Amino acid sequence: VKIKNNARNEDGLVFTANGSLSLFHDNSKKLETTSGGVTVTGEVDATSLDISGDADIDGTLEADAITVNGTALNTVIADESTALAIALG
Repeated sequence: VKIKNNARNEDGLVFTANGSLSLFHDNSKKLETTSGGVTVTGEVDATSLDISGDADIDGTLEADAITVNGTALNTVIADESTALAIALG
């Protein structure tokens, strides 16, 4: 099943029997469901992100603030570095 624009020259949604669902923007596939999850092409803009499980990030991670159990990551690293320096004497 395909849902197209009014001119019928661009796909909007494509449903494949027993398979994927694809979402298009300006005839360019942006989101596709797969047997393993979902594939997104382009940038994802979200107000929050909650990952339950492992995160595998290829490329550059730009984060304004990362916390570990409520503590800023830079504080955790500094505390661990200080503890290691003291232990090594």
